Amino acid sequence: MRYRSPAKNTQKTSELPGKITAYLKENPGARMYNIVEAAKASRGAITYQLRNMISSGEVSVFGKKQRCYYLTSTDITKEQIQLNEFKTNETKSVIIAELQKNPKMTRE
Repeated sequence: MRYRSPAKNTQKTSELPGKITAYLKENPGARMYNIVEAAKASRGAITYQLRNMISSGEVSVFGKKQRCYYLTSTDITKEQIQLNEFKTNETKSVIIAELQKNPKMTRE
């Protein structure tokens, strides 16, 4: 049986930083898998580009376990970052929605 090489990615890697920047402008706090899907590139290529963008100061990362990516140039507060992190968790997003409907609600 002959080894077949995987299909080559025809996308230029020089286009990826622009795609990542455009996506993060529209979707601050995006996760890695969201960026990979939007850019239609491999996870490795996106990881490489994000590392370069982080080291150059273009992109900021928040979160330890589940990283959220933001453009450094956007004015976003820590409260907004925390709210974005809660919204990505299904259970927490339901709690936030209920609190927004009923602000006087308590734990009981």
